[in-house]
Amino acid sequence: MRRLPVELQAEIVQYLDPRELATVSTTAKGFQQLVTRLLYRHIVFHARSAKVHLQLERLFITLISHVDDIAPFVQHLDLDWDAGFSTGRGRRQRKAPLASLLTHTLPHLKSLTYLAVGPRSNMAKILDLLTIPTLREFHCAAAGALDNGFLSHHPYLARLSLCTHSSADHVIFSFLGRLPQGLEYLRLSSATRALDMMGRLPQGREAKLTRLDLRVINWWDRPDFLELLQLLRESFFTVSCINVFGPWAKDFLTHTSTVTVGHVTRAGVPCFELRNIEYQLPEILVGVARLFPNVRTLDILADRPFSYRDIARLVQATDGLQRVDRIVFPDGKAYSRTDADDFEPLATRVEDYSHILWPGF
Repeated sequence: MRRLPVELQAEIVQYLDPRELATVSTTAKGFQQLVTRLLYRHIVFHARSAKVHLQLERLFITLISHVDDIAPFVQHLDLDWDAGFSTGRGRRQRKAPLASLLTHTLPHLKSLTYLAVGPRSNMAKILDLLTIPTLREFHCAAAGALDNGFLSHHPYLARLSLCTHSSADHVIFSFLGRLPQGLEYLRLSSATRALDMMGRLPQGREAKLTRLDLRVINWWDRPDFLELLQLLRESFFTVSCINVFGPWAKDFLTHTSTVTVGHVTRAGVPCFELRNIEYQLPEILVGVARLFPNVRTLDILADRPFSYRDIARLVQATDGLQRVDRIVFPDGKAYSRTDADDFEPLATRVEDYSHILWPGF
């Protein structure tokens, strides 16, 4: 059988899922070289089991052992593993070996641009002494334990999420050094912290920030939330997308009538932690319309929102949302406003939106 051209092999592997890639890699040397690059480009571990810990150990050992021919392929690393998980006879702790392996592995990932550290990982301290020059996107669900100098060591970050386990953690983490000045996306769990950090970012014509995701969990943050909105209105004209969510999101959105941000064209409708969504959603929509009078796209932030059609009808009936021409739901389904001024489902899914990581943090 004649050998397939490399260009055709490369085209084929682009359409295979990870399981098929692993199988194809054993069929021919040419495929193996192409598939290796794709298999290691995007690595995700989300679980808490002995099996996953063993897989992680093997992965890190493989990367360290192949520093020149495999490690450079890794661009995206997403880890959410329980570092304190016990396994084996006598419940032997595997935390130390994994932490040590990860500490030795990360410096060798010369092409790593994306790093996400999940809430179970407990690995923030591992990152303290590391600098990853290529890193452009960093998401951490345990920012309270992150070293104060981490952000100043990564000046080229463009997308950043800093979350904490509880409200008490907000007092703990404070990044006093120079922040990455090119941030385009920022996700925080405190209005007070957001106000502090955004005050140290480029503003006005120099501003780079385009999207802000903010979880509000304390009512006493409301004065800072109002000041944050004023800062957005006056100094961050580049911010066109904002999502406010969390236990106090409804109260913040519905009891804030003194400030509007006219340049926001895309806003989230928080439904994550609503007990009576059918009664509270109309109030939230009114609040969103008041705060962001020029909003054109609404993103429904919910795990299980009720009827899409009912939500579309609510949007259509809400004063101040006449400019909205698209409603996007968590699964990518979307409704678009028609010439008859009602909403109809789009035939294709909308995938131009990065979902909020760990909305409960």
